[in-house]
Amino acid sequence: MDSGRKRSFDQEEVARAILAALILVGIAATAIVWSIINPEGPKGAVALDIRVPQATLSGAQEEILVVAVNASGEIDPTRNDTVRISIECDAAMIRSQSGLNREWCKEVTLNLNQGVGRVDFLAPKRESITVTATWLQGQSPLQSNTVIFYSSRFRPETPEPPPR
Repeated sequence: MDSGRKRSFDQEEVARAILAALILVGIAATAIVWSIINPEGPKGAVALDIRVPQATLSGAQEEILVVAVNASGEIDPTRNDTVRISIECDAAMIRSQSGLNREWCKEVTLNLNQGVGRVDFLAPKRESITVTATWLQGQSPLQSNTVIFYSSRFRPETPEPPPR
């Protein structure tokens, strides 16, 4: 009588093991098929990208772009999120191109328009400038970004005369 119970118990264990193996094979097959169907991953925006001019001249007004990009670095034109752009430096300033407040400052909040936000930038002297873009609100969070660049000399700087 004990051998009958043991035999049925062994058959149940074998059936459970087979079922577990089939489930694992199904999960692995689904993952493989999904990676073939969707090789690039998500197509929607995942991060903010900051695009500064290659040659930024002190004393000249320039434009900085902040764009919502997907994993491939392409602009996502469906994004109209709200972002904050801030700069860290001594003298340079930014202002929104599209906002009501057009005063020069160190930080602006703006809405992306089809994945793109634009700010005016002015650096009156040579210096290192850190620009940070931070997502505030929209359809889904976007990874923040920071870039560091340098403004170059626009015209010869005249030294102050020595004190008398």
